[in-house]
Amino acid sequence: MRTLLFCLACWSLWSSAQAASVMPLDGQVVVGERVTFNNKGQAVINERALALADCDWIEPGDGSGVMLTGSANKRLGVWLVDGSWLPVTTITSADKDHVLLLTGPLGKIALPLTAIRGWGIGVEMVGQESKEDQVLLESGLLTGRVDGLVAGKIIFKSPLDPNKPLELAVEQIRAVRLAVPVRAAKGVRLAVHMDDLHPPLRMVPTTTGLGLYAAPSIDMTAVLMPMRLRTEGGRRVYLNDLDPDLKEETGAFGVVWPFQRGKNLDGSPLRLGGVRYEHGLSIHSQARLGWNLNGAYTRFRTSVGIADLVADQGDCAASLLVDDKVVWSRDSVRGGERPQLIDLDLTGAKRLEIRVDYGARFDIADHFILADAFLITVK
Repeated sequence: MRTLLFCLACWSLWSSAQAASVMPLDGQVVVGERVTFNNKGQAVINERALALADCDWIEPGDGSGVMLTGSANKRLGVWLVDGSWLPVTTITSADKDHVLLLTGPLGKIALPLTAIRGWGIGVEMVGQESKEDQVLLESGLLTGRVDGLVAGKIIFKSPLDPNKPLELAVEQIRAVRLAVPVRAAKGVRLAVHMDDLHPPLRMVPTTTGLGLYAAPSIDMTAVLMPMRLRTEGGRRVYLNDLDPDLKEETGAFGVVWPFQRGKNLDGSPLRLGGVRYEHGLSIHSQARLGWNLNGAYTRFRTSVGIADLVADQGDCAASLLVDDKVVWSRDSVRGGERPQLIDLDLTGAKRLEIRVDYGARFDIADHFILADAFLITVK
């Protein structure tokens, strides 16, 4: 009897692990055997079609899955032009010019050079932002211009000899940073986080399933099916994409740290509680920021705390106001504390305001973060 009960329990756990689910921005999670996508911007589960714009996250179920092991700081990856990050184990040239062949946990991908911003090991690309392309070899860093990938070699024009381009085998290159701007993803798309230190990989529905946002012809459906896909765009509006109509930043001792969107106050990647966030606000005491909502939103969600950038430093007071009424407040938000999740009902609300004030150490390291702060529009 115990054996039977154990087997039934295991079957129940296995079945639930394989189940697909969709979480709408409004309402309860929908569970089924599988989620599919169509080219109408919908997720289909239990023969019910849900607009991606109305979804919070999706777990399609089925498929082979992706497991990343090892340190994220030592992981090889490719940065795409939309800001995505794609984990790989090897990078070689493809049979076709201007195309890289990537192999790794997501299988084999032939990716055009035009979809790439760079590659390398670690959480950041090699070098600093520059108006010139950068290529890192064992012998050192080169700056100049990448003119393409021909016959397995990167054509690189160096200012040292602009009339004689270098031909660099892809295999001898340690890292690359191309001087192309991020083309921020627009419209409704799906994003999956491979780990807590890198940006998510972004995809869009296609006629066959899911394609890379940076290269929609590359089908990612099978390898990504078991992973949680988060909807971006649609009814989810990130607070950092809205301009505040109220901005008062005074600082202390005559030093003002202007608030930052999607990054730390020093411009580095935004991290809170060990997790990297693509969206959010960094605010230094003493400051007030406010937004006109005009009744257009139903909810506001975010995680708050002191930026990992300053470790266990920082101690500030913070509060959130809706229509001039305090709906959340803390007399002391301290560095090193676990981030606090905030979920506010904004139905009919006209204004949202954030206040950050001095704490026990005046303004020292008061890097207050609203990570992944977003609003949900009225349907």
